[in-house]
Amino acid sequence: MVLPPIAEKFGCLTTFVLVDRPGGCVTAVSLWDDENRMLASDRAIDAARAAQPPGTVDWRKVPQVERHEVVGDATGILAMGAAAGR
Repeated sequence: MVLPPIAEKFGCLTTFVLVDRPGGCVTAVSLWDDENRMLASDRAIDAARAAQPPGTVDWRKVPQVERHEVVGDATGILAMGAAAGR
């Protein structure tokens, strides 16, 4: 599943969220084939975080949340995932 705002604005290949309910852990993963677009996304997220009022709970700052971005041969990773799903 690609999160529409990220895909439309920054052009990542795909974004998905892994949820480990028993462990209380959330991992957000986005796959990119262009590092400049990924960095632009990071800057936009940082700006949005900085604009939040003091005391606002930000899900990205909660210790259980991890955020990973893969740059480079992300198309190969997508192909492996598609092959594994067959």
